[in-house]
Amino acid sequence: MALHSSQNQNSNGFLYEFLSPKFWPMWLNITLIATVARFPFKIALQIGAILGWFSLKLGRRRRNICNVNLKLCFPNLNQHQLNELMRATFRENGIGLVEAAIAWTCKIDNLKTPVEIEGLHFLQAAQSEGNGVLLVGAHYSTLEMGGALLAKFTDLDVTYRKHKNLLFDRFMHNSRSILKISPRLVAYPTDDEYSNALKINHCLEARILEFPAQYLWLHRRFKTQPTSLSGEIYNTTNEILQRNK
Repeated sequence: MALHSSQNQNSNGFLYEFLSPKFWPMWLNITLIATVARFPFKIALQIGAILGWFSLKLGRRRRNICNVNLKLCFPNLNQHQLNELMRATFRENGIGLVEAAIAWTCKIDNLKTPVEIEGLHFLQAAQSEGNGVLLVGAHYSTLEMGGALLAKFTDLDVTYRKHKNLLFDRFMHNSRSILKISPRLVAYPTDDEYSNALKINHCLEARILEFPAQYLWLHRRFKTQPTSLSGEIYNTTNEILQRNK
């Protein structure tokens, strides 16, 4: 899979700065996930599920963020249903971490798991017109593995946001199951930016609802809002959610 970055070619090598003690915890994390990635696939996924369980129990901040996101996006679910979805979300995120490590550090061709691309003809039809094709996806826990598997069927260029940790960013940059491709959008884009954004969000919402636990609810999805709640929604959870009903 090809990755495009604004970094120059010389910046892709090893930096002695990475030997600094501040990077030691990240070195440990990279070593651990790279080791797990080399386990048999089914065992690696089981380890990922266990990592997700530990993350649920120990990650108080992420647990709160996930809880807020789910309550806002699924107002019709009761607390028991929300808790079940939260547990499934952490489990899928743990598995997604291991899948990402496999995509970054292993040869995808060595995977014995069969791969099916649902809707590949939509992509091929768009490519046959001789123009570039932009694939838009949400922030799923399956994103890295899905992209690596799709690259076996077609050439890809990928954009990504730079990670705050320079070492982990370099690790992703130098490394970087049913897949589903939806039909192309009709009459898109228009001159109305709001309508364009709304159409994309509706498409993403439909896909997310198919497997809601595989979406990354652990991130602060509503940290930038055009309301007074923007900066506080993940702090005093209960009061804000009650006020927002």
